[in-house]
Amino acid sequence: MELTDDALGTHLPEPGLAVLTVHALDEDTLLEVCRVLGERWAATTTVRARVPGQHGVQARVYVDIRQPPPGQDGRMT
Repeated sequence: MELTDDALGTHLPEPGLAVLTVHALDEDTLLEVCRVLGERWAATTTVRARVPGQHGVQARVYVDIRQPPPGQDGRMT
């Protein structure tokens, strides 16, 4: 799951955006990490996969730290 320079330019056109690759031993842990990221920032998980020859699972997560997660107005309490 590597991003080329062209893919980075497409997915990261401006500051405040990030692409994360999350690795976990099992899918339940991976899903929980992605859920927590989505609670903090606007985040989308697009790829979940087991990689042949590697332990565990991984996912690609696109994060926008400029926006609050869906359903929140971004105000601090």
